[in-house]
Amino acid sequence: MRVEVLEVLRGTEDESGGGVGVVFRSAAGRAWARWCGAEVPGAGTVVHGEVDVPGEVAAWRPAEGPDLLVADAPGAAVRLRGTVDGVGEDSVVVIRLGGAILLAEFAGGTAGERGDEALPSVGERVEFSVPEIGLYPVSV
Repeated sequence: MRVEVLEVLRGTEDESGGGVGVVFRSAAGRAWARWCGAEVPGAGTVVHGEVDVPGEVAAWRPAEGPDLLVADAPGAAVRLRGTVDGVGEDSVVVIRLGGAILLAEFAGGTAGERGDEALPSVGERVEFSVPEIGLYPVSV
């Protein structure tokens, strides 16, 4: 996913001392992420990054509207909306979002407003929020 780094959040390393926070803008919106690369890009830098959703997605819901990757402020939950491209037996859901692919592990038995169905279907638009995301630099 092509992103423009807007701000580097110095002093925001996680408990292990890694992952400085960055505020960025992408085709799907403005959000923040934990930077997972060795060298932190400066503000104004355009990079290609892979979005990582750490942990399980606890709840999701069917959605309409454009792809979305937004957070109200650094440290706030990150909201994602995209299209399901695949669903694995291990509860890993492949989501197309903002021209990129991301993988997210969905907690079993959670279906938002859909009753007993645990995972979304291929082709379905979904929306969910997570406490944070990671952004890994990739070469193009």
